[in-house]
Amino acid sequence: MKNITICDDDPAQLEMMSEIVSDVVGPSAFIWSFSSPLEMIHDILDEKNVPDLLIIDFCMPELDGVKALRILRGHGIESKAIFVSGFIDKIERQLVPSNNIVAVVDKAFGYKEFTNKIREALDLCQEPAFVLEKESGHDHDTKVDTKFFRALA
Repeated sequence: MKNITICDDDPAQLEMMSEIVSDVVGPSAFIWSFSSPLEMIHDILDEKNVPDLLIIDFCMPELDGVKALRILRGHGIESKAIFVSGFIDKIERQLVPSNNIVAVVDKAFGYKEFTNKIREALDLCQEPAFVLEKESGHDHDTKVDTKFFRALA
């Protein structure tokens, strides 16, 4: 059973994406929805609710999607991720960690486009994501790959 986490500060967008993901996966996955990236991070780290796939808004007031993903990566969370944004050109100009980023989707997406990206991402989620244990007494500073990620055609 896959774990899918969705995070978007827009309640209507969050509900729509949750419904679409549910249409794609049916009962074969747990879907967790968050309107706050800080709540999402807390749930993933404290509750050990590690997603196989993370669908996250790029631009949110508390914490943007890239920073949220970097925090998770810093704790060894290597979930596949789909960024959703109304600012695709802004994403392409920013440094985005390229490991496990499987798509960047414009918020004006069509149903078919979004479901295809979800299916593609889930196909890549053959093994569950995991949390790496930290060595005792050492905090590891995660290096971020600084390659630009281009939206999948």
